[in-house]
Amino acid sequence: MDAPPVEHRVLVCVPCDEREAAVVMAEAARLAGALNAPLSVIHLYPAAWNGPLRAHPSAWHLKTDEPAEAVGRFAARHRFTHIVFNRSQSPL
Repeated sequence: MDAPPVEHRVLVCVPCDEREAAVVMAEAARLAGALNAPLSVIHLYPAAWNGPLRAHPSAWHLKTDEPAEAVGRFAARHRFTHIVFNRSQSPL
């Protein structure tokens, strides 16, 4: 008996930095396209962030100082199969 096909879902974690955001969004879009999967966006901010939140109509916003842990819980709850983070060594 064959296993049912996997329904891929891609979550991209967008950092505050605009340059890094553009790169990570492009990488996530390529992955989602290759998988023929929907792409969802979550904007990450430091917990103490007081600046404006990005206006993206269907995005989630998360303030945290522990992004990997928080996003992991979020992704599991919403059944994402792939998560794309930025590669920067700088904090959010």
